[in-house]
Amino acid sequence: VNGVLELDNTNYRGGFVAYNYQRSAWQNYSKKIVPQRIPSMAQTSDGRLWFSGDNLTVFNGIGSQRVDIPAKSSNWIDDVGISESDQIWVAQGGTGLFYYDGKNWIRFTTFNGLASNMVTNILIKNDSSVYVASDKGISFFDGQQFIPQIIHPELNIQRERGFLRKSADGALWVNQATREWYLYDFK
Repeated sequence: VNGVLELDNTNYRGGFVAYNYQRSAWQNYSKKIVPQRIPSMAQTSDGRLWFSGDNLTVFNGIGSQRVDIPAKSSNWIDDVGISESDQIWVAQGGTGLFYYDGKNWIRFTTFNGLASNMVTNILIKNDSSVYVASDKGISFFDGQQFIPQIIHPELNIQRERGFLRKSADGALWVNQATREWYLYDFK
């Protein structure tokens, strides 16, 4: 699968569609096979898709399986990201940041240097360059430790209200928007 697009959640149809460039064909994956609401997704090198949403879910191209992470205060997963070496990072607002090395889950919180446990978005450049957005600012993981605030705390990302990106010249972009903007029905 070379391209993925989430279906219109404003009508609560859910699922996603994928486009295969080699066959010039679209494939619809309904909420019977994948989660209805998919806020974010990432892909491991083996082709599996990982979805955030009401749980952490992994999709192998045929079906989905829920993945349990430790110390959950709720099931909602705000974001999921995969590093180049298939390390899985999971943002769970209110609980912190989780990292999976292929064998074990490790939980990071304010005790480890995050600006807040309300982690809302992750930007992974590599295993030693991870930006972590929260409601109280943007933290940075350098592979060894967290720096709690890398920019002014007013530049934060509330739950479902933005994301981080990095441009080719190294600039960090912070998108802040209201949840209503993302879910607006233009009809």
